[in-house]
Amino acid sequence: VETITPLVHQVGLQPIGSYWHLDTRPDEHASLSNQGWQGRLKHAAQAIDYCLKRDAMQCLIHGDPKDANVMQLDKKNTKNTQRTVIAMYDFQYCGQGTPTRDVAYFLCSSCNAEGEAEHVQYYHQQLCALLQQKGITPPTMEHFQKSLQLAFCDFYRFLCGWGQWGYDLKPKVLTLLDTLDHGKDLGSEQAYHDAIQKEFW
Repeated sequence: VETITPLVHQVGLQPIGSYWHLDTRPDEHASLSNQGWQGRLKHAAQAIDYCLKRDAMQCLIHGDPKDANVMQLDKKNTKNTQRTVIAMYDFQYCGQGTPTRDVAYFLCSSCNAEGEAEHVQYYHQQLCALLQQKGITPPTMEHFQKSLQLAFCDFYRFLCGWGQWGYDLKPKVLTLLDTLDHGKDLGSEQAYHDAIQKEFW
């Protein structure tokens, strides 16, 4: 964070990466039902957002990494063998955040649910390898998966108020909510903040 935050301000990137984070989507949050599981998610939204903003994995994220913003380039090297290069564009929402925001969004919007576990494992392996090369201690798989669970729920909070697309995240949301409140609304944002602090921090 000590390195990322000054860079964000110097370059003029978003202080919070992604276009769907809670601060920029109050209307979608307000439109959630106050009843049932949506009411529980509505109460938990602030605590989930708080956790993601303070995740130790803070870095620069793309902010809108759907498949439409990814292109594949086939290039030939000097030995005339072909290699594939993946490039991204549309960095309008690039800024500070945990990488799990990008991963959750990309998986839900651009992949099939059946391959999720394999994709997550591969991403974590590649992330760890790159960080270790730079002498940075990588996140454990447990840390990464917990952060990803929060990011999935955060993205679904946005989708519930904006419109559904991608694969269904409701089972993941219910699993998290049940962990926090055992199936019964805790009744306030503060209560969910206390519950999520106990479970995730």
